[in-house]
Amino acid sequence: MVSALALPEMGGIETHVHEVSKRLAGAGVHVTVLTADRAGQLPAAEQFPGYQVRRWRTYPGSRDYCLAPGLLRHLISEPYDVVHVQGIRTLLAPTALAAARRAKVPSVLTLHTGGNRSALRQSLRPLQFRICLPMLRHAAAVVAVCEYERHNFASLLGVGDDAIRLIRNGSDPLPIDPFAEKEIGSPLLVSVGRLERFKGHHRILGAMPNILAQAPGARLVLVGDGPYEKALHAMAERLGVADRVSICSFGPERRGSLGRLVADADLFCLLSESEAHPIAVMEAVGAGTTALVADTTGLSELGRAGLVNTIALKSSAEEIATAALDLAAAPRIAPPHLLSWDECAEQLHQLYREIAT
Repeated sequence: MVSALALPEMGGIETHVHEVSKRLAGAGVHVTVLTADRAGQLPAAEQFPGYQVRRWRTYPGSRDYCLAPGLLRHLISEPYDVVHVQGIRTLLAPTALAAARRAKVPSVLTLHTGGNRSALRQSLRPLQFRICLPMLRHAAAVVAVCEYERHNFASLLGVGDDAIRLIRNGSDPLPIDPFAEKEIGSPLLVSVGRLERFKGHHRILGAMPNILAQAPGARLVLVGDGPYEKALHAMAERLGVADRVSICSFGPERRGSLGRLVADADLFCLLSESEAHPIAVMEAVGAGTTALVADTTGLSELGRAGLVNTIALKSSAEEIATAALDLAAAPRIAPPHLLSWDECAEQLHQLYREIAT
């Protein structure tokens, strides 16, 4: 399994890789995760429950292009049965697919499209994806995690939607640490995702003056880390709401603390510009927490399925505040049935058996 990043790095793809890898290993599949180490500070090899992670330096080390010559040489020389590339957003995807083709090993690509911190690079995504098309056509299977991805890439490839396998991200209930510190807010609002501008934390933050005008006890917790953190702190100070806003992050070892926060929240927000099938949202929905998301890309699909509430991406602060307060005050409902990680891993295992025979 090839991924630009893997644990202890945290994110949607990293979570997906970890959850399916340990379950595939439990089903008897020998899984090795090949990944990048841009900073060169992590072990070259590390054992996780049921699977091994191997890391290679990438070039340039200061950027996220993820060109990893050592990883590609390894792919070509090792006798793998299947190469599964997770994510199409970096150079690692087309180069790993090319290496698998050269080694005559069947390959799978799961798209995991998502957004990008750079507006320029986001605008170039269609060109980037078109450049990848020759490698996609040689893959044994292309997998989408939502219908939005499936339709878009089927159109790019000139095939019917059913030519792309749909295997959604899994979602299991977050563990809840009863001893974790409890955040107090009335209502308590939580926005979870890497601290990048495209993730939209600034949209719910920008609505906080309006929210506090109607609910003085409200608190907003922004969960994540990333380059946009300083700008978010500055924005909270500028709006005069810094005392009602917290920014924090949770590593893999603190999933129980994250679970406590999400379960306690009156509203979960993800007002992101671009998402495929975000795991953080599904974990919130699985906890029975009401979710408000931007009506765009794969998030719109969750709204149509009745799993989340949607709001126009360019809604005003006043509109966001009204929606947030209304939803936070609404009665909680029982969590719906969601695809589990066990089911996700079993669908991948079935796909591997199909293409490796």
